[in-house]
Amino acid sequence: MKSLLIITEDFTPQVGGVARYYQGLADTLGNQVTILTNINGPSSPCVIRTKWSWFIWPHWLPLIWKVFCVKRRLKCNILAAGQILPIGSALLVLYWLCHWPYIVFAHGLDITSTQHSFWKRNLAKIIFKKAQAVIANSEFTKKLCLNAGANLDKITVDRKSTRLNSSHVSES
Repeated sequence: MKSLLIITEDFTPQVGGVARYYQGLADTLGNQVTILTNINGPSSPCVIRTKWSWFIWPHWLPLIWKVFCVKRRLKCNILAAGQILPIGSALLVLYWLCHWPYIVFAHGLDITSTQHSFWKRNLAKIIFKKAQAVIANSEFTKKLCLNAGANLDKITVDRKSTRLNSSHVSES
């Protein structure tokens, strides 16, 4: 049984810090984690690559069904949004429908990009409020999360891709 399902739009072979961060988590946690991504590349037992968008708005809507199926099939205990939007939106819907708790990873740009729109800003605030935990990659990102509506007691700063403090989340 996998314990953690991370859904992300950034993963290898993409280049960048966030993609490397999730690759580091996958390498470190091994068979305890599954990465669900829409990035093309080689799949593995720990990486599921699938298309989750469609031409109708909201484009991420099929992600709800994909996450539902993968979580049920792999019996994952913890859902994790790699980006607050749009992935956090899908996990929020699953929280409302199935009462599945989730955590949110925050990297900075994903948070600041929500602050330019009234709707995105308020949606991000709700996603943060309902999340069991927020994992920020730095103190600066922690401050961004706080300004975006996250609760201080839910935020953990994780500067290394080799650490994940799952003590902040309960298993569903």
